[in-house]
This record gives sequence, structure tokens and C-alpha cells, in this order.
Amino acid sequence: MLKTDVAPIDLVTSKSLPVNADLNVIWSSGEVWNGLVIEQRKFDEIDMPQFKISDYSLIIQIPPPNTINQKFNQQRRDRGKKCGNICLFSAGVSKQVCTHQQQEVLMLRLSPNVVNQAANESCGTSNPELADYHQFHDAQVQHIGMALKAEAETGYLSGRLYGESLSIALSVHLLTRYSAVKPIIRGHKGGMTPHSLRRVTDYIHENLAEELRLSELAQVASLSQHRFAHNFKHTTGFAPHQYVIRERIERAKRALRETNMTVTEIAHTVGCGSPSRFTLLFRRATGATPSAYRSSFK
Repeated sequence: MLKTDVAPIDLVTSKSLPVNADLNVIWSSGEVWNGLVIEQRKFDEIDMPQFKISDYSLIIQIPPPNTINQKFNQQRRDRGKKCGNICLFSAGVSKQVCTHQQQEVLMLRLSPNVVNQAANESCGTSNPELADYHQFHDAQVQHIGMALKAEAETGYLSGRLYGESLSIALSVHLLTRYSAVKPIIRGHKGGMTPHSLRRVTDYIHENLAEELRLSELAQVASLSQHRFAHNFKHTTGFAPHQYVIRERIERAKRALRETNMTVTEIAHTVGCGSPSRFTLLFRRATGATPSAYRSSFK
């Protein structure tokens, strides 16, 4: 079971709740990622009064879908096992959900600010409107949800960059598929100029000890976050978070080989925060613990 220092939000009252409170929140990412929250919830049954969520919300059923009675704007819909396992709720729309069968779900909440920013950067529009869609299949939404779940379960090893990059990608995908008025997404051909790429990589190397943000790197490149993430990967072959992890591991390897710094000191030097997080990340990347790697060079 995951723990978080940030309490999840009660859908009905908008008050903070402790983990495992009335609405059975198993875990929540809280404010780890700017504008994106993922929670895992488990219910023996659901019978909610009408409620509103200020964010755009995706509900992904983890087991095979069961029958759910849904009420949106006074209209009730019964959805059965043959339907999809994802629901998209528009921000600020009244909803009511009822089921008398056990449910386990992932809930992804995207703030309107994140979606608006993605709309502005990807298609030059503002104040987009995502429509409600109920019990549908979407492989990309499912993949992003499971990727975020796996990231949370490993203690957010890939850092803020990972979740923030997926937040932008998810927003653009939703805008493309589920907007009330379909926008035209701008293409981003080509990569980054050598000068712009050098500025970004220099910035990364100078700030590896810090928690790097997608917005910071995009600003250094003088690009929008959406365009930066695309162009950086096109140029380097790595998503921004993958490049940062690679550089952290390479710096750690050099420190383990060439210095007498402790594992704790190296962990802070490469921005991992704690020895345990550093060890997990290093082992995932190299197949060896930091101590075992250092011993192999003695």
C-alpha cells in the first residue's frame, strides 16, 4: 500500500480525507505532479449523491467492467459488462454514480489549467471543452493510466518530469479525441537546433542535484512544453525524463568509481533525495546496487 503526505479529496464535500477513509482511497499521488493526480480506489459498492469535480476526471476500472448506473445532468444510463472500462467526466458537471458490485478503479484528475495549456500549445486555442464519454475503450488512456500507476508503485523513481510529460501527452490526446469541437493539432516536424539543445543539456548537467521540471527545460529551450518534449525526443532519441535519468546514473557511476563519496552523498549529488530511492533507480538501470558496482572496480 502506498502512502502520501497529501490527503485525497472527497468528491462530494471537497474536504481533505485521510487515506483509507470513507471513499476507500487506497493511495493517492497528491501533489507529486503539477496539475495531475492519480488515485486508486476500491469500493464494495457506490451510491453517491450528486457531486461535482472541478478537474477533468478519468475513471479506469481495473477489473472487468461491471454494471454501473450513471446519472449525468438528470439522465440515467445503465452500462453493462460488454461496455468499455473508462469514463471521462468534464470539469464542473454534476454527476451521480451508483453500483452494488465491488469496484476497483484508477482515478486520474487533470486540472483545467493543464488542459488549457495543452490546448494553447498544441492547437492555439483556449478554454477547450472536453465532452463526457461513458464506458469506452481507449488503449492510449489505459496505457498512460497503468504507466502512472506503475510509477507511483515504484515511489516516483522517474521524478516529476515523467508525470508532467505524461500529463501533457494525455491532455493532447483527450483534446484530439474527446473535445466537443475537435481542434486541429499542430504538427512538430524536426528537432532542436544544436545551440538550443546544448543550452538544455548544459542546464540539466548543472542542475542534476535538483528536481527538474518540464516547464523549466521548455523555458530554457524557448519552446512550449508540448513542442519541447516532442522535439527533444526527436533530436536525442530520449524523452526528457529518460535523458535526465541516464545522466544521473552516469554521474553516479563516475562518483562510485573515482571518489570515496558515500552512497548517501552521491544520492543527493544526483538528485535522488534518499539512498533508498537512489539504490532502486541505480539497480533498475544497471542491474547492480551502487555498493556492488563500486566493489567491481576494486
